[in-house]
Amino acid sequence: MQITRRTLLGAGTVAGVGLLLPLRMTTSANAALPAFTPFTEALPTLTDFGLIDATGGTIAAPAKATIEMVNATHQFHTALGATPTFTYRTVSVNGQTVTGAQDYLGPVILAKQDAPLELTVVNNLGAHPLASAIDDGIMGVVPADATAPRAAVHLHGGNTEAASDGDPMDFFAAGGTPKVYRYGNTQEAA
Repeated sequence: MQITRRTLLGAGTVAGVGLLLPLRMTTSANAALPAFTPFTEALPTLTDFGLIDATGGTIAAPAKATIEMVNATHQFHTALGATPTFTYRTVSVNGQTVTGAQDYLGPVILAKQDAPLELTVVNNLGAHPLASAIDDGIMGVVPADATAPRAAVHLHGGNTEAASDGDPMDFFAAGGTPKVYRYGNTQEAA
């Protein structure tokens, strides 16, 4: 069969219409959303998240902080109900206990070049909010991931030693031994 200009244009038109049709159809998921005005909620500030000041660390005495992963809930818009979230909460900074009540995301870590940080992370995660959507066909997924999720922490953009890089197979279990990450912060500021 020879492709002519006419058949190519016809096929392109059919494909284009086929791509646009789903944009016009109303799905049951969209119909279930309440009507609300977007962009009316204040975004959190750095103060809202909490601050871990790691700028005073030295090679001999790195700054130290402990954070925990926990379940929480957050209402992202007044027209929406609270939704389950995972979050990081600060437990201590340089030996001083800190109380944080952030219900999503986590604290801001203030770092500077050549000021190392030793970050201890405690996995206190409970039932996964999306447990029913976990695909147990993926290599390595275990049934406990629905009720006590495993976790790995990764710092993007850092010159991080392999033991602290947080690759996907370097996970630690909920309720298990905390994981200690060592960040030399030797890279240029970014």
